[in-house]
Parts: sequence; C-alpha cells; structure tokens
Amino acid sequence: MAKKMIICGYCRVKNEADIIESFCRWNLTYLDALIIWDDNSSDRTVEIIQFLVDEGLSIELLHLTKEEQIHYEFDINDIMSLNERCKYIFQKYNADWVVPLDADEFLCCEGDTDVRLELEKLDENVQYSIYWRTGIFSHDPDDSTIFLPNYFKEYRDPSYEMFSKVLLSRTLVEKWGAMLYAGKHQLVFQGNTGSSSVPPSITHNTLCLAHYPIRSITHTLIKVICAQIKNFSYDGETTFHYKRIYDEIKSEGTRISAKMVRQFSLEYALLPQQMTESVITVKQPSDVLGSDFLSDNLRLKYTDYSESNYLGTILIFIEQIIEKLKCKNKEVINETSGMLQEMKTLFDDLYKVNLDLRKQIEQGNS
Repeated sequence: MAKKMIICGYCRVKNEADIIESFCRWNLTYLDALIIWDDNSSDRTVEIIQFLVDEGLSIELLHLTKEEQIHYEFDINDIMSLNERCKYIFQKYNADWVVPLDADEFLCCEGDTDVRLELEKLDENVQYSIYWRTGIFSHDPDDSTIFLPNYFKEYRDPSYEMFSKVLLSRTLVEKWGAMLYAGKHQLVFQGNTGSSSVPPSITHNTLCLAHYPIRSITHTLIKVICAQIKNFSYDGETTFHYKRIYDEIKSEGTRISAKMVRQFSLEYALLPQQMTESVITVKQPSDVLGSDFLSDNLRLKYTDYSESNYLGTILIFIEQIIEKLKCKNKEVINETSGMLQEMKTLFDDLYKVNLDLRKQIEQGNS
C-alpha cells in the first residue's frame, strides 16, 4: 500500500480577525495540519484560532519570539526564520509538502477538481508556481456567519496577475537545498547534494489561490496605514500600490468610500503602467473554487464583522513599531559599544608594544 501523502499549511498572521476563521476552515478541507505563527496580534485573531483549536481543527498555534518580531519588521526577506519554520514542519509532521499561505489566500481548483486530489498528483521533484485570483471588493460584509469569500462575486482578470506562490516539497529541500524566498513567491537553491541542475519549474494551471487582500473599509484603513508606517520605519519608502489610497486616507480621513476601496482592490499589487486603464473583471462562477466554497457548508461561529476598533489596532501597531525601533537602536548601540571596546583594547595593546620598543631602543643607545 502506498504511503499516505502528508500535506501541511504554514501561515504567519497579524491582526486577521475578519478572515482567519474562513481561512482556517477552508484550507483545512485539504490540509492534514495548519501551523500558524502569530506575530503579536492585538485584535481577536489569536482568540478565534484558539476557539478553532478547541473545536478540534488540526491547527498548531505558535508565537513569534520577541527577537523574531523585531527582525521580521525590518527584514522582509527574513529567509532563515521563514525556512526554519518550514524545517520544523517537515520534522514534526513528517510532511511531504508544505503549502505556504497568507491569511488572505485560499488554495482552490478550476472547476470541480478536488484540491487534495490535485495536490497528491504533484511531482515532488518539481517547482510549482500557483497564481493569484484576486477577489474584487463590492461592499462590507454584514452577516458574521457567512464565509467571507461569499461576499466576492467577481475577480480580476487572471492576465493582470504578476504574483504567484510556490509549494515546497521535502524532496526539493533535501535534494536541492530549496528555500522559500521573497514573500514565499519563489524558491532559491543553496546548493545540492548530487544533482548538477535545479529542478524544473512549472506554473500549475489547475490550482490557483483565491486572494482577498482588500475586504472592507475598516480593513483597508488598518492595512494601508500600518503598511505605510512599517515601510517608513525601516526604509522611508512607500509601497507603490498603497500610495494612492494612503494619500486619499490622509486627505479624506475615515470618510473613504466603498467605491474608493473597490478601486483599490482592482489595482492591488499592479504596476503603475497597469493602472492607466480600466481593470477588467470576471464574474465568479459558482463552481470555480470547489463545490462547497460558495455554499452554506462553511458557516462561521466566532467571527464578528462589525468590530470596528480600527483606531485602537493602528495605535497599538504604532506602539509596537516604536518599541521595535528602540530595541533595534539598542542593538546598534550595543554593537557599536562592542566595536569601540575592541578598538580600545587594540590601541592599548599597541601602546604597550610601543612602550616596549622604546625601552629596547633606549637600552640599546645607552
């Protein structure tokens, strides 16, 4: 009898209370386990995940260490931390595949194909890229029992999508030294153990990632403001696809409209040249994400779409950024102090050597 394939999901989350229950319930329809690292969320994200764990869903909830929280903010390509977590999953769960996800991503298939069956067909010696299918915002969700993707009736034409996510197999790691890189959008290879070439790369045409980056007016305020604050804090740059809506928020405050948020969801993660004309959308077919995806079978129990303390979430995020900057500055000061001490020791040694030389010269002259 063939060994049962073990497929695990990996996700790092921060303040995803509006979508985390939908995310877990859907992705656990095909995963054997979902491992979630929380990055110091200040909303109900952790509480909801714990409810799901208590309900019996196969979720392991872990927390980033304070050191990881600090460095993750200031190094968006924190490759080692990301891959250490994947290594943990391969070892603890004896996983054959790790599916790296963000909380706004729902792995699905075209047509009626079953996600699990499609994953079990994968060749573990191949790099697979899976492209986004970005849902377009229409209005704020209002019934907290309804699966969040049910509110999205159209998605952006797939021809606009530039970003994909990769899957990571145990074989790719062990045979080629594969590592996740650049936001889990690609793999890099740190050396191989016997093979002279990298594994073939394939875009999977059946699997896709239903993607919901913009979900409500409140969510937009939190996401854009916090993202820009983080960007300003570590390199002073703005993210190009956030800048327009960020400027609107600065101008309009909390009065941004549903129309404005819809436009932001249409343009999300597009290049500036792609935003010069109207973005084409496609109506959401009823079966595109699996037979249960748009049905009532995925009812929510713990989500509250009416929660609106977005200002508190933003203020706590600012406080966390300031604290991380303080810690980062302390590290720099400590490193500088250590270097100065090493220099002082070196100069002291040189001074002693110089004194000895002088004594020898004086004795030789006498």
